[in-house]
Amino acid sequence: ETVVERVKQLVAKQKYKNMNFDYFAPFYQKDEYGDVLTASINDYWLKDEYDYLLFSYHGIPERHLRKTHPEGKHVTTLESVPCIECRGEAKKVCYRRHCLETTEIVAAKMKLSKEQYGTSFQSRLGFDPWVEPYTVDQLKELPKKGIKKLAVVTPAFVADCLETIEEMGDEGKEIFLENGGEKFTLIPCLNTREDWMQVLKHWIESHFSKKNW
Repeated sequence: ETVVERVKQLVAKQKYKNMNFDYFAPFYQKDEYGDVLTASINDYWLKDEYDYLLFSYHGIPERHLRKTHPEGKHVTTLESVPCIECRGEAKKVCYRRHCLETTEIVAAKMKLSKEQYGTSFQSRLGFDPWVEPYTVDQLKELPKKGIKKLAVVTPAFVADCLETIEEMGDEGKEIFLENGGEKFTLIPCLNTREDWMQVLKHWIESHFSKKNW
């Protein structure tokens, strides 16, 4: 959303003539996206033995959730999939709810039990409260609960970035193993998977075929 708003500002500032600007709305609920994400995870999950699948999303400060809420009254609850008060227009812009629902969509497609997966948030900075639970805390606590073989997926990204590879693939793995874990696998993002490229191609062609530009 920050990128979209910044582009809008730049377009308005430069007063470009005859420039059309458009963007895709959140697509976490699109079935074809869920299918591709599930397939990318199953490439690892079905080929090896794991105790648990952790969905680790990039975190944001809690104040951002309140800023985007239409009435400024966002309230989180760690035990509930939908965020309290995030209904109607609020649901459309609640990042935390989108993440939690993504997890539930994929878990259902994979037929995972509630004991086999969880959601957390990474990359916390500064001293403000960020969206919880924090991934680093989960990596420390899961081995104490008997989770020794862990697979981690980062669906907030569709392409791998150096930050996450470093934070999760290196530092996250080290934290998990130091706290009693035995096996840690960071599942790659969708990147240039053929099935994902085909979904993108279809979306783009369908999107622009409806535009009268």
